[in-house]
Amino acid sequence: CALGIVSFLFVVFSPTVVKALEYGISGEIGVTYTEDEFKSESTNASLTSIEQRYRLNYRNFIYRPRLLTYFLGGTFIKEDGKSNDSKAGATSKDYDIRLNFLSETPYPFFLWASKQSPTSFTFQSGGQTFFTKQRIESFGLDGGFYFRGLPRLKYTLKQQDRTTTSQTLVTDERERNFLLNLRQNMKNSNVELNYEYKSILNRITLSEE
Repeated sequence: CALGIVSFLFVVFSPTVVKALEYGISGEIGVTYTEDEFKSESTNASLTSIEQRYRLNYRNFIYRPRLLTYFLGGTFIKEDGKSNDSKAGATSKDYDIRLNFLSETPYPFFLWASKQSPTSFTFQSGGQTFFTKQRIESFGLDGGFYFRGLPRLKYTLKQQDRTTTSQTLVTDERERNFLLNLRQNMKNSNVELNYEYKSILNRITLSEE
């Protein structure tokens, strides 16, 4: 089995681009070419795929960074694959949102949400090509309370939905997490308490772990 990967990342600097960077705007364009060859006594197959990735980011703040700093990112991906006997392709529109509130205070908190849609082309036994697509959507809240002389409290709440689709597999899960950390520093020691809750729901069979 031989594998060749060629990637190109285009970053252009011009007066306009430099000005955009000053305003918190950035981006990138990337192209990845993959060639995979599968050989055995009974099979000789090859697979080529091209991934195009376009990403645009924007970072700024509202009423000074002390109140809110935010990041907005969007990505468009187009992937095409071709093997000896078939073709497949997919497009996805992903996002990345981060909101950081009150970062310079004793009670900061952070909200975030994202979507990712990774795809893959793989060989199975016999040289058959399989196309797998995932969809991962997440959101959450992180924060804490940091007051002098009092225990430090940190918390995290998050939820993630994951789906996988291929010729042989379909999954759909929802995972929820809650983490709590309480810590008190003392002169010669410290006391720490951790709590974690985690649940995974299979939304196809509606069974929960």
